[in-house]
Amino acid sequence: PGQGAAVSKAKMRYGSGMRTRSIALCLLFTLSGVGCTSSSSSSKASSATNTTVKKVVTSTSDKNARIVKGYTIRPGADLSNANLSSADLSEVDLSNANLSGANLSQARLAGAKLMGANLSGANLSKAGLPSADLTDANLTGANLSGADASKTHLVHANLAMANLAGTNLYHADLTGATMPDGKVHG
Repeated sequence: PGQGAAVSKAKMRYGSGMRTRSIALCLLFTLSGVGCTSSSSSSKASSATNTTVKKVVTSTSDKNARIVKGYTIRPGADLSNANLSSADLSEVDLSNANLSGANLSQARLAGAKLMGANLSGANLSKAGLPSADLTDANLTGANLSGADASKTHLVHANLAMANLAGTNLYHADLTGATMPDGKVHG
């Protein structure tokens, strides 16, 4: 009953034709736990709407996943080159995720689980990482300038060639971590 009313409202609001069908389908898919995006293009001769449907978090294995800035945040996610600047990712589980080249500048990652994550070449400048767990994470060439990494677990993390200028590492655990100069921390 709720879905039909929502579709009727969409038809009334947007009229009839291809655009209405696309919006109605998107609405139905969204209500059933599936997301969609619409894009339209027009020319002098015709107008067309393309709708792409994508599955969003529906299985029980994704019960802890969430959508942030259009990205599905979960362990093992492929977020390479994602723009998550200023995103609130506090307490998320991104263990073994691929965040290579991602923009996480000014992101809030307090208490985040990033064990085994690939953050090579990622921009973490001015990010808040207090108490985050980056055990075995690859931070090769990452920019952590001005980041708060206090009380962060960086056990066996690879920080080779990383920019740590102005990074707060107060009480961080760097046991066995490879530092920017290539030396292993004791």
